[in-house]
Amino acid sequence: MYFSSDKSMLLSDKSPEFHPEFQAMKDEYEGLSRKIQEAAKKGIPSCDLISDLDVFSNIERRNHPTIIKIIWENKECDSHGLPHLIYVSREKRLKHPHHYKAGAMNILTRVSGLMTNAPFMLNVDCDMFANNPKIVGHAMCLLLGSRKEVEAGFVQSPQIFYDGLKDDPFGNQLVVMQKVLFTL
Repeated sequence: MYFSSDKSMLLSDKSPEFHPEFQAMKDEYEGLSRKIQEAAKKGIPSCDLISDLDVFSNIERRNHPTIIKIIWENKECDSHGLPHLIYVSREKRLKHPHHYKAGAMNILTRVSGLMTNAPFMLNVDCDMFANNPKIVGHAMCLLLGSRKEVEAGFVQSPQIFYDGLKDDPFGNQLVVMQKVLFTL
């Protein structure tokens, strides 16, 4: 268990702000632990991805056709359930540029249009994470709550790159924007 049951550790910290924060964090942790245990008891739906993706096991990383695999389809249209979860890898050919993220977004738009034609889609790369669980809601506010919403078609949260150049000569870290926007 992450939290010690030794109360003397708590008493050694005289900071009045520490105790409520510690208790709130402990409550959140225990709640998450319960949810994980309940999910483990329920089990997961049968999903044989290994055999389904077997045809793609011998492809070349930089030279392959488009791969589209529906991992989870929300057939009941449950608005509180997991939405469609689709693995997409765009076509890559040695002699043609694949345009990195723009190429991935193009193919994702086509797949989304064929499957659901939903008004919104969320693109998350395998190397991305969000520390703020409300980030999607914030992005939706930018798309739907501004005076120029009819002109907006794409919202991207700035990325922080780890192990980047310390002096950041190209401004990749968007340090000024991070300090101004995210400390308000």
